[in-house]
Amino acid sequence: EAGPVHINFPLREPLYETKDYSNTALPKQFSTITTLLELPEFELSALKKKWSGYSKILIVSGLLHPNDKINDALTKISEQNQVAVLTETTSNLFGDNFNRSIDRLLVGIEGKEASDFQPDLLISLGGPVVSKKIKTFLRSNPPQEHWHVNASNDYIDTFKSLSKIIPISPEKLLPSFVGLGSEGNYKSIWRELDQSLLKVFKNFMSKIEFSDLKAFDSILNHLPQNSHLQLANSTTVRYSNLFDAVANRKLSCYSNRGTSGIDGTISTAVGAAATSDKITTVISGDLSFFYDSNALWITPMPQNLRIIVINNKGGNIFRIIDGPSRTEELSEFFEAKHNLSAEHLALTFGLDYYNCKNNKELNNSLKEVFNPQYQSACIVEIETNNELTPSILKDYFKSLKNQA
Repeated sequence: EAGPVHINFPLREPLYETKDYSNTALPKQFSTITTLLELPEFELSALKKKWSGYSKILIVSGLLHPNDKINDALTKISEQNQVAVLTETTSNLFGDNFNRSIDRLLVGIEGKEASDFQPDLLISLGGPVVSKKIKTFLRSNPPQEHWHVNASNDYIDTFKSLSKIIPISPEKLLPSFVGLGSEGNYKSIWRELDQSLLKVFKNFMSKIEFSDLKAFDSILNHLPQNSHLQLANSTTVRYSNLFDAVANRKLSCYSNRGTSGIDGTISTAVGAAATSDKITTVISGDLSFFYDSNALWITPMPQNLRIIVINNKGGNIFRIIDGPSRTEELSEFFEAKHNLSAEHLALTFGLDYYNCKNNKELNNSLKEVFNPQYQSACIVEIETNNELTPSILKDYFKSLKNQA
């Protein structure tokens, strides 16, 4: 499956009658050409030879659809001593040797010898990478070579070091690198740092007040195993990358990121739920939710849909980003502050509604809506403090720097 397909149908007047075309012969003006899906052997041999010559190979995965073949091949590759694997929520990759929270790691590297973590060979997989920290790190500490593997053959030099585009699906290429391990400690330095910072994270989470970060912890730990997760843009998809729960629960994660806008988040989730028999949860910020609230018109509303809205009264990400957070126009023009509530929208469209102002209320609501006996579309609205939330996130990153 290569991805979505947009088909245009010209509809001419009159639009109100039907005609039976079942016995009409189709035009025979189209033909197809089989696409080559394998690399030539000489190309593959050259890549394997280069792979074997590097002692520090870093694999960074961006957006990927769930794919067992990619996951299995990458799991085997990650056993090699010279290979480190960094993944994100939208990578849909789960392995014991994978490093799940890129931003946590990159903050931990600050103040350490960057050259220890600088790769010789960088391999990027799939679509866009969310983390800005990994982009900054790799641009400042470029690899000798950077291979981008993606069937779409896209030319986007995200890390400013691209040397080779390999236009093939990762599951076709990665198995060729299994069993090519060599000596080294590149995998271990990433894994040891990741494990030490995970302890800092858990300790920090046990002490903080109710906030976006605390709410995400509760939400992700209540999602049913192997269920589907839709993530809105901006803070939502970024917060998800701070947690290991997504991988531990083996969720299938999707994010309608588009051009980093807020269009269509709820509509996408409604459509996804309608095509699945699994619980589909969408986590959205307030602006994305209200912007796309017309999605609630859709009938019949899939009863396996759970809509979670984190309402911090505006675009809270702008209190986190250094530039906008220091401007006088923050509240009115960047943040788009408001006093809206999802309660009456839920009432209007006949959806169950839960309002949560603290962690106890949130945990009780999540237990109810994710109970297997509960079968109804609903909105869980979480109200958090829009000034406390960004300060807690900044304190978290400070704690990582202090403990690393």
